[in-house]
Amino acid sequence: MLCREFFAGMFGALVMLYMVRDLGFPPGVLGAIWAVGGISSLIGAAAAGPATRRLGIGPAMLAGLLVSSAAMFLIPLAKGATVIAALLLILQQITGDGAATLYEIGQISLRQAIALPRLLGRVNASAQFIGLGATLIGSLSGGWLGERIGVRATLFLGASGMLMSSLWLALSPVRTLRAAPEPVSEPVAEPLEGECSRATHRN
Repeated sequence: MLCREFFAGMFGALVMLYMVRDLGFPPGVLGAIWAVGGISSLIGAAAAGPATRRLGIGPAMLAGLLVSSAAMFLIPLAKGATVIAALLLILQQITGDGAATLYEIGQISLRQAIALPRLLGRVNASAQFIGLGATLIGSLSGGWLGERIGVRATLFLGASGMLMSSLWLALSPVRTLRAAPEPVSEPVAEPLEGECSRATHRN
């Protein structure tokens, strides 16, 4: 989803600056907070299978995308190096990282199921290339906007864009998809009768 990658790049370009300069948290505190996000991602990965079986792959992807996008608002809502601000950042890591992992597992599984095996490498590479390009443009836009409207306002804009990008998935047929299609398999071409005869004759 190029729209989400663009706004994620905008957000990611400034989030570190906001936490260190504007909130004033020391590196050790931020490291401990991000460690919580790693645990949340691990839980999200473990829960992806049960959540997909219970909700369906489409609804699970949509839920993960909505929750992870909405959780981004918790970061610019934090003010100062206070306990409340730290709790908001921790809450974002707990809810956002696990939900984002749930979405990523679903969308990659779906892509692998619908792409032809011989094209899967190119499909994945193209998706990565286009997504990283959108992230780069978003990062440059985030830096430009941060200088003009402020870091906090740009973070709110980035979070809003990520949440709005969820509408693309919510309005698509994927939202009702219960299970990923069976992996696509290409038919094996059988040799023609004449070719079989020539091969037998040569042997």
